[in-house]
Amino acid sequence: MKTLERICEDNKTDKFQHGYCPVYDKYFNKYRDQEINFVEIGVFEGNSIRAWLEYFPKAQIFALDVYEKSHLFNDPRIHFFHMDASQEDCINNLMAEIAKITNRKKIDLLVDDGSHFQYDQMNSLGYIFPFIESAGIYAIEDIVYERDLKSGSQWWGHSGEPHHSVAGECHLGSQIRTDKEWLAGDEINYENCTDATLGRFLENKTLDSRYLTKSQNQYISKNTKHISIYDDSTLTCPSKLCFISKK
Repeated sequence: MKTLERICEDNKTDKFQHGYCPVYDKYFNKYRDQEINFVEIGVFEGNSIRAWLEYFPKAQIFALDVYEKSHLFNDPRIHFFHMDASQEDCINNLMAEIAKITNRKKIDLLVDDGSHFQYDQMNSLGYIFPFIESAGIYAIEDIVYERDLKSGSQWWGHSGEPHHSVAGECHLGSQIRTDKEWLAGDEINYENCTDATLGRFLENKTLDSRYLTKSQNQYISKNTKHISIYDDSTLTCPSKLCFISKK
């Protein structure tokens, strides 16, 4: 059986170059031969979706993207959804379709490899985590370091970031929501970023995201069994990778 590293290298996904494969295999290997519901946010050219299809030979693979990418896939186990995974109505529609396809309204494993914006990472977690199966795993890729945001890295998505004010390959542009929504406030507050928020969660066992409601924060705090965060001491990329295991 091929290793995840070999599969990702063969499928030309950057998960191989970023050093993600050994970490993913640590968490996902026990599910490899199971009939699971697997979701990935963010499709780009479809390479990682094809890698997951090979790694999980019995899984139903659900691929989500803000752009229409259904033409990239022709395997009956891949189900593409053209949607915004940070919006509650889209998630509810997704889960209804997953239930129709699999007779189960649950997600076993999820990887967020979407826009990498702070708003999207936090809101997707808030709306999707209740649908994660018990003992399931929610992974967030490409978490920008708080230190890098402070030194000028632009991953908020708001209109003040020139390269995000218009649509790009992986996002629709800042005009789809207000700057206050993008920033969870009237101005940039670095405590609101995903890196800082998950760091506090790891330390205090309580999620306090300013992007989420009180009840969302409480639900995730109460139902998280374990959180692990990997940085450039393990990975070969300038961002972090987080795994949230559900009780």
